[in-house]
Formats: sequence, structure tokens, C-alpha cells
Amino acid sequence: MSGPLNRNTKRPHSDVSKKRRRVPPCMKIEWSDGVLRFQGQENGPTPEQRRPDNPAGYMVEVPRGSKKEIMWLQKLGAGLVEHFQKDLKETIRQPIYLHELPYGYRLFQTLGKGNNRSDMYLYGHPMGPRKRYRSPKEFEKHAIWLASDLTRNPANCTCDKCKGDGHREPPELPQIQQQKQQPQQQQQQKTATEVQISTTISKPPQVQPIAAAYQAVPPQPLAVVTPKPPSMETALLASKTHSERDNDLTPVGLNIYRLGEQVWFQTGVHWALGVVSGIPTLSQGNDSYNLIPLMSPLMCEKAAPMTGLQPEQLRPWVAWTTPPVTSPALAREDIDYERLPWQEESINPTMEVDASIIKSRDVEASWTLIDRLTPQGYYAGIYHGAEKFWVGDAVRVKVGAHPNVTTGQEIFIVSSIRDLKPDTPRGVRVKEMGVLLTGDLYRMASSKQRVPAPQVMPTTVLKDLMSRSLRTAPTNPETPFWTYVPLAQGIEIKLEDVKGRWYPSEALFIIIHGAEALNVPGGVDQKLWDDTGSKMNEMGTSGQALRLGRRRYNERHHAFAHAIKSTVTFDSSSTQPQAQMGHPGGVRSDAPPSQAPIPQGGSGGHVGGGSGGGSDGGEVVDLTGDDPMGFLEDDDFMRKMGEDAASFLADDQDGFYPAL
Repeated sequence: MSGPLNRNTKRPHSDVSKKRRRVPPCMKIEWSDGVLRFQGQENGPTPEQRRPDNPAGYMVEVPRGSKKEIMWLQKLGAGLVEHFQKDLKETIRQPIYLHELPYGYRLFQTLGKGNNRSDMYLYGHPMGPRKRYRSPKEFEKHAIWLASDLTRNPANCTCDKCKGDGHREPPELPQIQQQKQQPQQQQQQKTATEVQISTTISKPPQVQPIAAAYQAVPPQPLAVVTPKPPSMETALLASKTHSERDNDLTPVGLNIYRLGEQVWFQTGVHWALGVVSGIPTLSQGNDSYNLIPLMSPLMCEKAAPMTGLQPEQLRPWVAWTTPPVTSPALAREDIDYERLPWQEESINPTMEVDASIIKSRDVEASWTLIDRLTPQGYYAGIYHGAEKFWVGDAVRVKVGAHPNVTTGQEIFIVSSIRDLKPDTPRGVRVKEMGVLLTGDLYRMASSKQRVPAPQVMPTTVLKDLMSRSLRTAPTNPETPFWTYVPLAQGIEIKLEDVKGRWYPSEALFIIIHGAEALNVPGGVDQKLWDDTGSKMNEMGTSGQALRLGRRRYNERHHAFAHAIKSTVTFDSSSTQPQAQMGHPGGVRSDAPPSQAPIPQGGSGGHVGGGSGGGSDGGEVVDLTGDDPMGFLEDDDFMRKMGEDAASFLADDQDGFYPAL
């Protein structure tokens, strides 16, 4: 709500028929954090609680416009007036109602035999059905917060369910920028009654249409802005990775993979593991990826980069779980990769597959900071396990990383990356990474009306959100519009709490299902769309990172030591034409990339009869991570991804690795 009540109103003419029912003035809350579903279930009473034969009584939804609901609306309206503009009671001299409950909130009452008492509960809190309100008075503080907080930060809500502590100061900025930031902060500090109250006076539910007695100032769009140190912006613009960062943050089409990332890539009917050594640059006529396959120390110096790979031939590392290592001699967690008995195992036809699996898990349990910006240890980006993300990127966060991360639909927009432990020994497993991320937290939500997403979000996120609303609207007619709701601003999370970077759902959908699947009659099924983007693993769960710890490296290529050619480096400041591999930040090598077709011949080289859970033929694919999301293993999406990953294990004497 963004403007005071307009008191310059006229009462109805005196000659209006006395039989006509007088319409009381109403207030309307323009924004809501209410959600109809929570963790895949209805955000309300359980099916058991709704059963009429429940001996403990049962619950039913209160009809819209009923006396019970209007009683709540009257009490909530009175509470809002008392908080914001007490003098309205004397001016209007009649009760002021809340026009309707905020979107996503529903009122239920208990019924049952021999129960003269009818308890009322308001469901819809974004943290689930256990956060239900028992009375209008209990919900009043939350309603005041919905109506007045421009930041929409739940930490500012003081109701018993949110348990916030009121208005919070913005996060502390780097010392060199505190003085420059003060004018901007002062400009934003306005009182609630100046910028935050907006009401619409209209009729309550189920009342005959009559010209409203009171009108209000139309709500103004709200902009959610996280203050950023000016020097940080300047440092990013002047950084050596500026061009690479811009390219990664604004991908074209299906080109969602980044230089130095570890990915799955398809070769014939098989899947292998490699690192991206060159990405498409459409301005130079290059529309494909180059990759370096992960090999054993015996073979890595001889391996040539693969070229001409299309996005459809790649998958993010977090899409699948690696199969088990088949050789007992190589499945040694107590021995470093380069010290394993590779020479003795060279007669084993599965050695190269095992090597790629072992090294990929090591890479997943690593991190490398990119491009230091300030003396305080702020960086432009980071390699987090298999992936790379930047300041300004969107990342997925683990449930529990923040009290508001509860559904798996939250994303975190990174505004700074800071190294708190610069003295961490390199290449040694440690329990704590010491990297702190600052940024804003958002949750995806659907609405029956179009609600603009905060324009400070990354352009790629906003475009994907528009595509989601367009493609899934026919299958979701009740709430066809999607947006991101701000949950918290300027919060800090550890790097360990990041599940992985965010991927555009539309691009993944096309890569997996094909472009024609976007234009099916009747729209794209919302569940299928959600499954494509959300069923990804967490970084650091396929190897031994949680138990043995992670390793920090100064340079990205160090994480791939003894699995790729020793002369290869990932240098964002490289200017050598051959080294750029079609990217401003390329790969330096003393040999040109191979232009030959991807090898298809060879013998052996497969993991026979293995799977993601062991050698008993169990499920290879695990896309759910550690979050309790309750996905079914037999849905179409899981079967499709399972078929793809299973080909990695096929034993048809037509392998990728032995052919190199």
C-alpha cells in the first residue's frame, strides 16, 4: 500500500432510496505473501482434518462473504485504521472493513458432534499450515506488515508467526564505502505513512453495486533495491573478467554452460564427463561448445579437446548422480587421485570411466575464487564445485540456509562474494570454506492477477519468468501469473548453503524435451515445467565433501590436475587467439583442438551392470538432492533422465573412453 486514504470524499445524496443498502467503506491490501500450496501440498488443513467422520471434529472452509468472514474483515479493518489513521474513525463515523483477505489466505472453522464451539483458523502463511492464525487480533500485526513494509522483508514483521524484530538496519558495507553510501540510505528512509499506506475503498463481498463512498490513491509499483557499494560496481566494470561475466549473465538461447564448468556430454549413445574449454560466440559465427574429457593420469596428456558440441549434447553436472567406481583398487577414499594405482589398473577396461568419476567428485568438492576486486577480500565470481557463478547471478539455496527457505522454490541473488579465510591452505581438505555471500532472497509465487517481478532481478530470471507464465497459463487458469516475492534483503549465507547455480527452466525444457514440446495444444503442464528446473542435485553430495571436506585452489585448472593436459589453464585474461577457444576468457594449450568427429569406436570402457546406488541395477538418477521434496521416481521426467544417464553405463562394446 503506497498512499494515504483520500478523505476528500462526498457522502451519498440524501435522496438515495432508504431501501437501498448502505455500503460501508473498505480498505484493500494490495500485496500479499500468502501461498496456497506448501512443499507440494495444500497450505491448509490436512485431508484427515477435513474428514466429517473424524471423531475429533473436522474443518471446513468459510464461504466468501459469510458472516464469519465479514466479522474478521471488520476487525482487521478496525486494526489497520487504528494503526495508520485513527482520525478516520471520527471522519467517517462508521466501521471500516478490510475489502477481502490478502491473496493466498483462507479462513477455516472447526465443526463436530457435540462441539458448541467453532474455532476459526486463517491459513496461508508462506512457512506452511502450522503457522496458522487463530484470531483477527493475532493476524493484525501481519496485515500491518503486508500493508506497510516496502522491503517486504519478513524479518520486519513482528507477528507471532514470523517472529521478526521490527525494522532492521541495512547490512554493514565495506569500510571504504560507508561514507559514500549514507546519502542513498537517508533518501530511502521514509515513514510508513508517507510511502507505504495505500487503500482502495470499495464494497465488501456480496453487496449490491453502489458507487463507493470513498476513493483512494492508486497503488504505486514497489521497487526492491539492495544498496550496493559504489566502488563495488566500479570495480566490477573495471575488472578483467567484466566481459566474461556479462556474457555468462546474459546467455543467448540454449547456451547456458560456462567456461571451466564440469558437465556431462553426449558421445553417440553414451555420456561422458568433461570440462568446458570453449563456449559459443555467435558474433564470431561459432555456435558450439568445446570440451576436454576427464581422463586418467595415463591418458590425460594424450586426450584432444572435443569440438562442435551443441547444447542438447550437454547436461549440468547436478542433473545426475555419478555411478559407483567399479574397481576396488581405485575406490579408495583415503588415497589422492594422482596416487591411485593407475599403472596396475591399466588392463582394466573400465579404468578410464572410473577415473572420470573419481576426478569429477574431487572437482565437486572444490572451490576457486575469481578476480579479486577490493582489499577487503571481495571477488567478482567463484567456481563452486562443478559450476561457476558471479556477483549478480541467481543461485539455488538449501532448505535451512535461512528461515524463509522452506519450499525449494527460493532463489538467492548474489550481490557480493567475500573471502573470510584467505589463509586457507590450498589443495588440502577443510571443513569450512570461509566464503560469505550477501544478497536478496526471493520465492516464486503464482497469482490470479499480473504482479510485476522486482526489476532488480537478473534479466535472464525475468525473461524465464515471463516464459513460464506464458507456457503454463492454460494448465493453471486459477493463478496463471507468476512472479518472485521478496523474502529478505541484504542477508548473508555461507557458500556451503548454496545448492548450485540457477538454470533457466525454458532452456532446460527445450534441451530435454525438444522445442516442439513448448507448443503443445493446451499449454505445458506446470508440473513437467517445474520438474525440469527444480529436480537437480545439490553441489557437494555425490562425493565425500561433507565427510572429508573440500579443497581450495588458486587456479581452476588445479582442480583438474592429472585429469586434463597439464599445459591447459583457464585464464579469463587470456588474449591469445588460439587460446580463446571462442570465448573472451579461453583455455591456453600448446596444441590446437582436434577437429575430428567424436570417436564412437573402441572396446570395453563401460561400467557393466552398475548404477547410481550400487551394482544391483538400482536407480542411476537422483535429481532430488537432500531436500524432502517427495518426488516420485516413476514420473515421466525421471524416466527420461534415467534413460539418458543409463546410457553412460551401457556395455555394447562401443565405448567413448577406450576409443581415445
